[in-house]
Amino acid sequence: KFFVVLFETLKSSEMNYAS
Repeated sequence: KFFVVLFETLKSSEMNYAS
């Protein structure tokens, strides 16, 4: 689950950066 949270955070960060 830790990896899932980390991946989700990374994706969110990337999305935020793109936006």
